[in-house]
Amino acid sequence: MPFALAFNKAGDLFNTDQEGETWMPNGNPLDELNHIIAGRNYGFPPRHEKWLPNLVSEPPVVAFGPQHESACGLDFNEPRAPINLKSEIRNPKSALPASPAQGLFGPKWWEGDALVAGESRGKIWRVRLVKTPHGYVGKEFLIARLSLLTLDLAISPKGDLYVCCHSGLPDWGTGPKGDGKFFKISYTDPKAPQPVIAWAAAPSEVRVAFDKPLDPSVTNAVVGQEIEFGEYVRAADRYEVLKPPYQVVKQQEVAPRGKIKILAAKLDHDNQTLVLTTEPHPQTVTYALTIPGMKARDGRGDVGTVDLDYDLHGVDVFAINDSIANRFPGKISETVKSFGIDRLNRGQFLPAWFPHPDLSIAGAIAGSSDNQLRSYPISKEKAADRVQLLFRFFAPPNADKVRLSAKKEFELLNASLM
Repeated sequence: MPFALAFNKAGDLFNTDQEGETWMPNGNPLDELNHIIAGRNYGFPPRHEKWLPNLVSEPPVVAFGPQHESACGLDFNEPRAPINLKSEIRNPKSALPASPAQGLFGPKWWEGDALVAGESRGKIWRVRLVKTPHGYVGKEFLIARLSLLTLDLAISPKGDLYVCCHSGLPDWGTGPKGDGKFFKISYTDPKAPQPVIAWAAAPSEVRVAFDKPLDPSVTNAVVGQEIEFGEYVRAADRYEVLKPPYQVVKQQEVAPRGKIKILAAKLDHDNQTLVLTTEPHPQTVTYALTIPGMKARDGRGDVGTVDLDYDLHGVDVFAINDSIANRFPGKISETVKSFGIDRLNRGQFLPAWFPHPDLSIAGAIAGSSDNQLRSYPISKEKAADRVQLLFRFFAPPNADKVRLSAKKEFELLNASLM
């Protein structure tokens, strides 16, 4: 069910869409943020083998889970000057109607992101959007949880986020005569480090990139903490007080959850990356991390707590420098290798992780923290003999062919559909 519509500054139309026909085998159980293109299908009517065999539904830019979030309000974090009604009447070609000015909410690098309200569980997401020739790529980040039904949001001329909430329980609350509240959320401490992205860099290592250096004391505060994991786990679940009254939500509540312990912590990349040594990640599910004792490197400001989640999606990247022996042609290379001299046969193997196989999209998602995705200086990647990407590709059902393309020549070392 479509709910909100909004254009971004590029003139592209987006909408929030609440879950589809979940009683049908191919119904979509998750809420969506969609990029709307004329003539495309977005879930209704769904494909039918007999009546609509050729129908193809567009995938969402992002999907919000677990099921029953009720995605509602939508706004783009794009500063703009006021648009005067009288001048718009004189200029009928204008793309936008009359509207007040809008400031920027949050740090500068949040500019252009979509802000989405989830009514049933009281959530607000920030969605990073990257436009490509093939459509938009998105990554959602949960930035707030509320104890009321969260319906809509808007950004004021001063850059404050105003949130409209309704009283009562999901889904309908106390009805049209019930009480509601407006909240103003302000970004008041621009010196406070904000998390950019979190990822599992190895089976027993988690990294969190921040936009500013952290105080070293955070490494002491986080050691011994536990990371919760499970299919329906999300950041800051302890604050969730609204539960949609459906059987599937009750099933989510009793679904298995586990915990892994944080064994050690250190800072990297000029104290902007928190590196955690953990017990091994046992499942390909969502992991929720709480970081207490957060403050800037200078130690000033209030001590805060950051909640975020991550999963095991992404791409392993290896910047490889061949050994000296491998750089010689054919038989000469074999002869040099036969000498067994370690210095001649040892290459360099530098690992990294990216949230997307297209490195330009990965960089746009991470923004200024792009270099923090690597465990080595980016100059070494540019100078490497070759770069390899390792990822699992899940093809659509019954697919027997997948097309991969790139701007430069590449080699497919080992491929299979999963």
